[in-house]
Amino acid sequence: GESSLTLVNVDDCVAAREAMRTKGRLLGFSIDRESQFRGEGLVLDREGRGHFSLQNYDIEVGVAGRHNVYNALVAAALGREFGVDWGNVCEAISAFHPIEMRTQVLRKGENRIINDSYNANPESMRAALTLLRDMGSAEGRMIAVLGDMLELGNASADLHADIGRFAAAIGIDMLFCTGQMTRQTIAAALESGMEPENVRHFCSRSELRESLSGCLGNADVVLVKGSRGMELEQVAQALLN
Repeated sequence: GESSLTLVNVDDCVAAREAMRTKGRLLGFSIDRESQFRGEGLVLDREGRGHFSLQNYDIEVGVAGRHNVYNALVAAALGREFGVDWGNVCEAISAFHPIEMRTQVLRKGENRIINDSYNANPESMRAALTLLRDMGSAEGRMIAVLGDMLELGNASADLHADIGRFAAAIGIDMLFCTGQMTRQTIAAALESGMEPENVRHFCSRSELRESLSGCLGNADVVLVKGSRGMELEQVAQALLN
């Protein structure tokens, strides 16, 4: 009805266009474009957590990734809508921490490991690769360790190839994959111009683990991501030990 409220990501042109057709009130949130809830001056720290200001309040997000800044903006908008004061909004967002294996950023010396082995679908895979790119530095390499995205049905091969193209397009340095479907990811990354010596497929987790440990530098950022059934948290754990 007329009293309904629609929250819209103003940075997403398609979503914003669709939202214009809805009845009731619109509440916009964004990072790049103008909106009522715009996160300004966004910086990601070494752990990938977002720091920004929102209507002159400083907010730091307790969980890594640009995609989680959008989630924080939605939370802030809803909080304000329900009458929560700004101090409590900021506090709640900073205090939120991810559950085990969901976008956890771990340290091992100067290396950083993004353990996101809880689950994987095309959208979360792209978000995680973008976080890897955002956390990259001139001193080290950006290494993506990817397992299969399960249960994608007939589109699976194409969707896995898309991830390889995406990794190449955003400049990921190395791609280590395991699982049947990630062969498509590797093939697409090579076609998109990644160097053959930087793109490797492994038949087992243990081979992948060994190869990765052997080539890890001292300021690298490593993303570990795949569907739950791939059990890639074992790789993240091995890197920490």
